[in-house]
Amino acid sequence: MIDPIYKFLPPSRDSYIEDGKLRFSQPRSLNDPFELVNFNVLKGYEQHLISSFQSELQRIEKISDPSIREIERQGVQSAIDEELACVGRKGSKELTKFTQDIIDKFGKKLGVLSLSDRWNSSLMWSHYAQRHTGFCVGFDRSHPFFADETLQKTKLRPVVYGLARIDFEEEIQGLGPRIPFYKSPEWAYEEESRITFYWERNGPINFTELKAENPPGTPVRLLHVPHESICELLIGMETPADLKEKIIKFAARLRVPVFETFQSVTKLTLERGELIL
Repeated sequence: MIDPIYKFLPPSRDSYIEDGKLRFSQPRSLNDPFELVNFNVLKGYEQHLISSFQSELQRIEKISDPSIREIERQGVQSAIDEELACVGRKGSKELTKFTQDIIDKFGKKLGVLSLSDRWNSSLMWSHYAQRHTGFCVGFDRSHPFFADETLQKTKLRPVVYGLARIDFEEEIQGLGPRIPFYKSPEWAYEEESRITFYWERNGPINFTELKAENPPGTPVRLLHVPHESICELLIGMETPADLKEKIIKFAARLRVPVFETFQSVTKLTLERGELIL
């Protein structure tokens, strides 16, 4: 039995029906402000500070007198501790710059395709399918595009939700990587799974870069997500007639079921009915 994973799309993304391309979004274009900085930033900042004192520490290690060497070491550690204490109390421009540098450096290397385990979320239809006027694509998660991992992209992985920040040292030691797949419980309603793509890694998968930028400075990049991986299509409650017809013809061409969503008369939820092609 097929276990679908869903992608909600606004009417403007009906281009997927023609070209089979979806956006893999850079983290800075996503809605969660904690994208890529969901780890223990103070621990990461501490490592950053230690690195910035590296030349000073190397100089200290060359001091022959052990007592003077220890005093110098304590001076450096005190400077680091004082900065961390200040940051912990009220933050700092340096910490803000540190986290922004991470987003700028690694965010440009990474693209994210966000999908959901559920089709019947009114919030998802409202937020990502332009108030129920768009459509939803159900993909077969066992298809190689979603199930296989390559040097360029990960396989489909569920997002884990939690309040605690990720341990920085575990993450940099490769005991994850969890950073792109970890979010606050506030996002749990999305029941999200993701595929991540690394733009700078060589491989057989090519991407298309549009002239448009969203947000400014962040190019829109599209990857081919094969139509062969589609197992069902869903039409929103307010989808315009012309788009509805287009989706129905698309479903007929693919020979997959197409459903129309509607309000349940017994519960505050969505239901769906299959259209006979």
